[in-house]
Amino acid sequence: MNYVKVRKTDMLVVTLSTTAQSPDVNEFLEVSSEFIFNQNNDYRYNQSDSTFYDVGTKSEVVNPSAQVISPFGSKTIIVDGVERKLFQRISGKQQSAIMNVDTTIDYVIPYDVCKITGIEIIGCKHLDVVDLMVLDTPTNTISGLDVPTYGANYQLDQFGYDVNVSNDRFNHQSKYDADLIKDMVVRIIYKEKNAMTKTVSINYDLHEVI
Repeated sequence: MNYVKVRKTDMLVVTLSTTAQSPDVNEFLEVSSEFIFNQNNDYRYNQSDSTFYDVGTKSEVVNPSAQVISPFGSKTIIVDGVERKLFQRISGKQQSAIMNVDTTIDYVIPYDVCKITGIEIIGCKHLDVVDLMVLDTPTNTISGLDVPTYGANYQLDQFGYDVNVSNDRFNHQSKYDADLIKDMVVRIIYKEKNAMTKTVSINYDLHEVI
C-alpha cells in the first residue's frame, strides 16, 4: 500500500510513502493506493475516478495490471519519502601492480546514485597491503570545495589503512552500505611488497538506486 501525496494545484504526484504522512490539506491530497509507480516517470491524479495517469510517457490512464515492472529489484527503500528500488550492479576492473611501487587503482562511479557494500581483490599476494579511500567528483559536488584551490576529486574519506591482503584474494564486506553519486571515485592504493609485477582484479559490490 502506498500513501500518495498529490499537489492540489495541478494534481501532480509529489511523494510516495508506505505510511500516512498527513500533509497540509489546503495544499495536498493524500490518497492510499495499490498502484505501482514507475519511479522514472511523473504521474497526475484523476480525482473523478480515483486513477493515476503517467505524464512522463503517455497521456492515457495507466492500467495497473498492465504496467511492466523492472526485473531483478532486490530491495525497496524509502528515500526522502519516496519508494526507490535497489539493483545489484557488481563491477570489475583489472590493473597491473608494479613491483616495489604504490599503484593507484581508481573506479569512477557510473550511476547517478548507488550504494557500495564491499570490495574484492583477486591476484594479490601475502605481505602486500592496500589503502582504501573515496574521492569527490571532479567538481567537488559533495565537499563544495573550490577546485582551483583544493583540486578536483577532493579526498572525502579514507576507510582502509595499510590493510593486509591474503594470498590470492582479499574480500571486505561492510556491515552497512555507503552512498555514492555519479563521478565520485573509489580509490585503491596497492602497495606491492613481493618484488614482482602482477595483475590484480577488483570487484566492486554496488547497488544502483532507481
